[in-house]
Amino acid sequence: MDHREVYPLRVQRCEDGAYRWRGEFDRAQYGQVVKITMGTCGGTCLVFVVMALVLGDMLGVVLLTCLAIMAIAGGVCWAYMRFMTPIYQPYELTEDYVRYVGSRRSNTCFRYKDIRKVIIAAGRSRIAICSPLVTAPVFVPREDFAFVQNYILQRLPDTAQIIYR
Repeated sequence: MDHREVYPLRVQRCEDGAYRWRGEFDRAQYGQVVKITMGTCGGTCLVFVVMALVLGDMLGVVLLTCLAIMAIAGGVCWAYMRFMTPIYQPYELTEDYVRYVGSRRSNTCFRYKDIRKVIIAAGRSRIAICSPLVTAPVFVPREDFAFVQNYILQRLPDTAQIIYR
């Protein structure tokens, strides 16, 4: 599905009553991607080094391999940060939920009754929605931020924690 056709750059109410838009990731979000990538590669390398130490064989080869893995991952992350193009994430907002629209695996629906915490970063035009198992950022165009923020906050359960940053 081509999200550019269905999801406009500004928040718009569609015929079915849902609000839809595409939010642009900010630079800090790109940094989060790099941290996760480097952390995953580094953690994997650490496991291999520990295994090589415990087994007592081929530590040199494992260290060189891990160095190569980290160098490649670092190069890819550097290129990602240096030559990145804007990433637009589609969102959907209804009376019952906020939806982080993606592929089958990354398509996440947050029902208001299940939201435990909301972190509002107006300077970043970002609302982080936290359920018991998943957290997702919701990027909103600056012009529509107040509307989306109020829409979400009015539907949260009384037990939801709201944090302003």
